[in-house]
Amino acid sequence: MVSLVLDRLRDDGIDAVPDVPFMSRCIDLVIFLDQDCINVVEFKLIDWRRGIVQARDHLLGADHAYVCLPVRKPSSSLLVAFEDSGVGLLFFDPNREEPFQEVVSPRRSDTIWPPARNWLIQAARAGVEKGESAWGY
Repeated sequence: MVSLVLDRLRDDGIDAVPDVPFMSRCIDLVIFLDQDCINVVEFKLIDWRRGIVQARDHLLGADHAYVCLPVRKPSSSLLVAFEDSGVGLLFFDPNREEPFQEVVSPRRSDTIWPPARNWLIQAARAGVEKGESAWGY
C-alpha cells in the first residue's frame, strides 16, 4: 500500500517520504503539506488498534496522525476508537483515483515536543538526501 500511495502523492506534487525513523520506531509515511504542517500515516492490513497506538506516539513530532487501512465497511467500534483517539482514519482503495478516503478526521496534535519535531524533520531530510523525495525543506 505504501508504495502505491507514495507514487500517487508524488504524481500530485505532494512531498512525502517513506520509512522515516522516529524515536526508536519507523513512520511508514511522512507527508509535508507545507513547512508548517507535517502529517504521518501508519499503514495496517488488520491490526488497527496497534496502528492507533503507533500513530499517537508520532504526534510528538507531527501535526496530524492517521492510520490507513484497506477499504472496508467500518464497524462502530472501529469508528469510535478512532474518534476517541484523535487519530485520523484513512481507507485505501487501489481502484480509486485519489489515494485516500478520509473516514475520520484527526485532531491537531497538542503534544508536539520541539526536539522530537526537529528529529522528525532531520530524519526526513536524510530520506531526501537518499533520493526518496523531491521535498526541499
